[in-house]
Amino acid sequence: DLDDPNEGQRFTIIVPEEQVDLAFRMQEDIEKSREESVPESLRIAMMDFLLTGIVKHIRRKSGVNLNKHHTMLIHIQWKNDDQGVAASLVEELWDEWTELADSTLGNEGAIFRDSLKKRWQEEFLCWGESFETWSQIEQELLIPSDEGGWMGSVEVRAINSKNPKQKLDYSDSPEGLNIIAIGGNKLSRGLTLEGLTVSYFLRRASNYDSLMQMGRWFGYRHGYEDLVRVHSSLELLCWFEWLVRVEAEVRSDIARYDYLGLSPTQLAVRIPLHPLMKPTSSSKMTE
Repeated sequence: DLDDPNEGQRFTIIVPEEQVDLAFRMQEDIEKSREESVPESLRIAMMDFLLTGIVKHIRRKSGVNLNKHHTMLIHIQWKNDDQGVAASLVEELWDEWTELADSTLGNEGAIFRDSLKKRWQEEFLCWGESFETWSQIEQELLIPSDEGGWMGSVEVRAINSKNPKQKLDYSDSPEGLNIIAIGGNKLSRGLTLEGLTVSYFLRRASNYDSLMQMGRWFGYRHGYEDLVRVHSSLELLCWFEWLVRVEAEVRSDIARYDYLGLSPTQLAVRIPLHPLMKPTSSSKMTE
């Protein structure tokens, strides 16, 4: 919102540059634990997905009408092999969390739930009161997966040409799909992510049209507007802000057609230029 830039701070989390580098260099390492193998910034985004998914589940049960699907986007690399590594590490970590969530033996389960409680208080409750309480969230966490616990319903899928069987068709899940979708080009072209709530978006795209196309991942958010979070680098967040300004100026230029009674062939639309980005690929731009 250009009229209130600070409002966007509620929904965006800046991923530090060192964390961006770690995300791009994720690799399986038998000497590292599952927690250590996934960068902290990605673990935080996954916690946001977990918390918001349970909150949406609670809201549905209380009668709130909202999208039945719940999606997290992880968009880091365009290479299929890199996406496969990320998917494997994320899935292993999620499986570990699922076991910890309902564990009451020892301290590990309690420590994990305490970390979620802290994240809920610092990231979501800090913006104002919520209808949901931590005790409600914890009650859902303590339900074992084999008894219908929410965490056991989550799937991790790498959406790319190398995994044709792992397609993302929400119509196949009429009761709702809870999914962490990891991908590159296939996700960025022609696919709408239903119930998208948390995004971990680091892939650097320097063309206006590419970034604006990716922006359509964010659909209608009725009933969970307060839960949406975008984790991205400062550079990309600044680029998206620039594109909001570009769109506003383009719309203003188009409004001149009606005011002056002219057609687009008579009055060109001006496209503001950026020092690092281009409106589109060089092959599409002509004098």
